[in-house]
Amino acid sequence: MNIQERKINLLKEIISINDADLINKIEEVLLVDNKTTYKSGFKPMTESELNIRVSEAESDYQNGRLTDAELLLKEIDEWN
Repeated sequence: MNIQERKINLLKEIISINDADLINKIEEVLLVDNKTTYKSGFKPMTESELNIRVSEAESDYQNGRLTDAELLLKEIDEWN
């Protein structure tokens, strides 16, 4: 299914919604996505940039440069 077909199917689903709360949630998702992705100058990485990041991540893993998930969650909680 191509992107146009997916958009048409999504529109059909949205049109059939009768729940105001669900419509509000959809609007929020669209607004947040638009603000954070398109208006912030988001630029997707190229395939070569992705490959470089994957190589760096593999090197970090092989050399033990890791952060424990629980430690990371603690740090995030401390920031908030």
